[in-house]
Amino acid sequence: MIWGNKEKDKEGKVADLIKSTFYDLTHLEINTIIKEDMNCSKLPDSPREILHLIATQYDKEINRLGKIYEKVLPTGTSNPDYYKRTTKGSGEKSFFELRENARKWKEKLASNTDKSEDFEINQEEMKKDIKMLERIEVVSNDVYQLLKSPDVTKGNEIDFDEESGIDAFREQVKVEKEKSELKLDLRQYALIKKALDIGTETVVLQTIIGIDGDVTSRISRSFADNPISFINEIHHDAINTSVKFWNSLVDIVFGIGKAIFGGK
Repeated sequence: MIWGNKEKDKEGKVADLIKSTFYDLTHLEINTIIKEDMNCSKLPDSPREILHLIATQYDKEINRLGKIYEKVLPTGTSNPDYYKRTTKGSGEKSFFELRENARKWKEKLASNTDKSEDFEINQEEMKKDIKMLERIEVVSNDVYQLLKSPDVTKGNEIDFDEESGIDAFREQVKVEKEKSELKLDLRQYALIKKALDIGTETVVLQTIIGIDGDVTSRISRSFADNPISFINEIHHDAINTSVKFWNSLVDIVFGIGKAIFGGK
């Protein structure tokens, strides 16, 4: 009887995963990003190392914006704690702090956009930076919620909120690393992989295609004012390639679901 319940639970989890994966596949998103620099180094496959890169990027961007906009704050209310992180790692506390720092700066800047001209700051640039802080806040919250799950962090013996945590992890042998590695499903891994891919870069073109045929394209104002033809071509080619791959993936997931549920 106990064995039967375990098998039923396992089947239920597989079914839920397929349903959630199929739900994710109902929308295809293609982003074209302008990146300041590229070192062409291979990105890590380890979720722990991916999170550390994301935390480092976000902390750097919050600090950069903090130094630029600290003068926008009303006199006497300047507070460097808005962008100074006490944790230097990439664990649960680190992403909670990144979320809060981004949120505080976003709210402070949003309430002071009308003062931008007084400080000779371009209001459109300021609004773009507010959106960046909002992105950091949202993704940091997603990661924070993920790291709160005991199932995801099960077996972890390293304090990843410490600056030395990731170094200790990298020095471990493979068997030991597996104890501290995050236990993610494909959907969760895709979430942090996308966060790393986009990072803190500017998305100039975004196209979202729904399985119902709806297509939404977003273009950054700066790119719309000064479009570059070869970037448009790259984005168009990316759409064609992604749609072909998407169709194949949907067929595969549908086939797996049909096999599990017996065509029901």
